[in-house]
Amino acid sequence: TQITPENVKALKVAWTYRTGDLSAPGEVKNLAFEATPILANDTLYLCSPRNRIAALDPQTGKQKWMRDLRPDTNGATVIVCRGVSYWKDSLKPADAFCAQRIFAGTIDGKMWALDANSGKPCPDFGTGGMVNLQADLGHVEKPGLYGVSSAPTVVGDKVITGSKIIDFHNVDMPGGVVRALDARTGAVVWAFTAAPPSLPPGDGKTYPRSAPNVWAPMSVDVARKLIFLPTGTPQIDAVIGKDDWDYYGSSVVALNTETGQPVWHYQFVHKDIWDYDTPAQPLLFD
Repeated sequence: TQITPENVKALKVAWTYRTGDLSAPGEVKNLAFEATPILANDTLYLCSPRNRIAALDPQTGKQKWMRDLRPDTNGATVIVCRGVSYWKDSLKPADAFCAQRIFAGTIDGKMWALDANSGKPCPDFGTGGMVNLQADLGHVEKPGLYGVSSAPTVVGDKVITGSKIIDFHNVDMPGGVVRALDARTGAVVWAFTAAPPSLPPGDGKTYPRSAPNVWAPMSVDVARKLIFLPTGTPQIDAVIGKDDWDYYGSSVVALNTETGQPVWHYQFVHKDIWDYDTPAQPLLFD
């Protein structure tokens, strides 16, 4: 209410923070700043396109800490990070190390857990604070072909993440598996692959290849225990392949947050050879 049509013209920039990310000399990759900062623990948290994770004072913009996750961008055609996520461990004192965590996915398919107060990796999550999401995906030609661009979704004590898979590269690509990780240990709680129901869903170690991926942000209905996935298309978009291969493509898929089992799905584009995807986070409203 302090801002009115009469005084809005007098607003001035309070502060500016620069991530320091620049394209390397001669680099033709698309570097894009698309992060939406989050406010938690009296701090603004954000990521740069090259996965530098920063914690800022929201009042002054002063950097509290920065952790460069140094992803391997080999093979990446788009270098982008859309955000990070925050989780508080209800079993630890609030001031304990890694009782408050920032989860960050990287261009080369890693999921990191960082202490929200210091930016140091949480050693009990995965291996030294990191889970390699490329594990169990089979052949990945280059690191940048499979990665994470959107912030993971936190549901209770689970961190749920999809992935981006470079389009129009190869018919045989990793499957677009969505995995729920234990927020404390990084262990896989459940996994969902958007392959047609006629195929085996995967056994936690192998997943159907080239199935639609979920690169955009997901949203949750906590009361109904549903998470909504906006899906992309199978690989390659212009060669859909078998009749039912795009069963979950360009859709919103609702999963049970406890089990990862599909509850319903709605498809926007059938046989999506145009690569429309479902690029927006689904919103729940009355």
